[in-house]
Amino acid sequence: MSRIALAVAALLVFPASASAKGIERAELCGVGGCAEVGERVAMAAAGGGPAVPTAPRGEPHFTLRISIGHGGETMDSFSIRWLPESGLVRDAQGVWMRAPAEAQRELLRLSADLEAVGPRVEREEDDGGGSATALAIGGPAAAALGLAALLARRRRHRR
Repeated sequence: MSRIALAVAALLVFPASASAKGIERAELCGVGGCAEVGERVAMAAAGGGPAVPTAPRGEPHFTLRISIGHGGETMDSFSIRWLPESGLVRDAQGVWMRAPAEAQRELLRLSADLEAVGPRVEREEDDGGGSATALAIGGPAAAALGLAALLARRRRHRR
């Protein structure tokens, strides 16, 4: 479960005062407009599903904005990115997850009259600097070669 889902659950379960908090407002926004989202769907989307390693490149998206509070007073708010084509949501920490089926169906229905933002790149471009695997293998190998050279040099000076 993502940190945002835990925060939403904590705000809803542990009220700071006698009055209970809840989702004050949730809306799905695209280019030039938004649609209101129900609390059940907003909570499902915020909770996400199984995490995925990365999102597809260049996929159009919508932003789900959620405000938590009570009596018209917003106490916290956050945004979630939703990719309708792949059915993924990204929380505020950048974790990509599968959208729950119920949330995916409802968000698709709500987005029918909205224009998606994008497409845009959803993950960092490869800068040609190599991968973590190359660093994990190359770093120790370079250190071993450096140590071997140092030991060889010491042997020559002892003679």
